[in-house]
Amino acid sequence: NHSNGHDHEHDRLIGSISITYEGSVALFKLDNFFAAIMNEFGDQLYRYKGVISVAGRDQPFVFNGVHMNFEGSFISNWAEKEPRISRFCLIGRELDRKFVEERFDECKTKDLRFKVGDAVQVNVDDQFVSGKVDCIWDEDCTYRIKLDIPDEDGDVVWAPDDTDQYIRSFSSRPNDSAMDAPVAKKHKVN
Repeated sequence: NHSNGHDHEHDRLIGSISITYEGSVALFKLDNFFAAIMNEFGDQLYRYKGVISVAGRDQPFVFNGVHMNFEGSFISNWAEKEPRISRFCLIGRELDRKFVEERFDECKTKDLRFKVGDAVQVNVDDQFVSGKVDCIWDEDCTYRIKLDIPDEDGDVVWAPDDTDQYIRSFSSRPNDSAMDAPVAKKHKVN
């Protein structure tokens, strides 16, 4: 009972989920996170907003939205020595905290398996080809790989994630086909 005299009961199914994480996330996986949240909750999401630290970016990713209307972009650079802290809040009806936390945990960057100069195999056009890691966290991807033998599109490809689907140790199964595995992002080199 409020002071205005109206009797009503608040909807106990409406709540919020706030997440804070000191560290960065992989953009490729963040896209999957947002898709999973929209797919799982859809119109149950009333409002959401946040600031996310993305690996390899000097700018925070800021997003907000209402229901399925999502907006997000990178804004001006983090302040010098500012901690890279990701924070966001979801407000909605019957939101599952465990689901949100588990999906967001999948976005967090982990220690990478390869370093610059490592010989690797990368999935290009449905087969693994050899190359060397040329850069880490470039073009919003985990690795940039310079191919040992350039093809018609050039000599550089990007692996969006540090998994065997995209990139693997040079000593791993050298004759395996990469059929059914996602292909590394390809760019023409001029």
